[in-house]
Amino acid sequence: MIKRVLLLALALLASPLHAQSGAQPGEVITARILPGWRLADGTHMAGLELSLAPGWKTYWRAPGDAGIPPQFDWRGSANLAGVEVLWPRPRIIDQAGLKSIGYKEKVTLPLHVKPRKSGGDVTLRGVVDLGVCEDICIPAMVEVSGRLDRGVSRPDPRVAAALASQPLTAREAGVTHVSCQITPAKDGMSITARLSLPPPAALKPW
Repeated sequence: MIKRVLLLALALLASPLHAQSGAQPGEVITARILPGWRLADGTHMAGLELSLAPGWKTYWRAPGDAGIPPQFDWRGSANLAGVEVLWPRPRIIDQAGLKSIGYKEKVTLPLHVKPRKSGGDVTLRGVVDLGVCEDICIPAMVEVSGRLDRGVSRPDPRVAAALASQPLTAREAGVTHVSCQITPAKDGMSITARLSLPPPAALKPW
């Protein structure tokens, strides 16, 4: 509830820019559920496809210096025990001198879905609150719904590609040592990070 109130406050603050730019959320972002496929363990892999108008972007789970991390509400779903959002590799975006982290054009977020009753179909229905930016930023809310059929076992290549592009964990990347050093700098602080990694050929592909 607090997060939804905060986003509403941001929407009110953004209204003058919103009116000045003429941009409406429905004109700059659309969303749909990719129904995906049922996994051998009884869970389901689906996808949330976000399509952005040219020049617009949205944010990763950690948005960087500026931005609004997406929030998901799946309470309208049926036969749902839980949803884990899996994040494909984002990009770093320069935004008015700040560094934000997110996506442009189109992105598919894989959704690892656990049915409440094993072996049954799932009706996935949700509300996603997120920020979208071009020269200005506005909050957006999109509603999505889709039926996840228990009988489908063939992977969707769009979701599979997004899964393959997830950032590696430290274990997957073979990181053996990490150190950080913070030193004063003219305009603030300087951070130097050192990581011990195996040769690139030994890393798991994206």
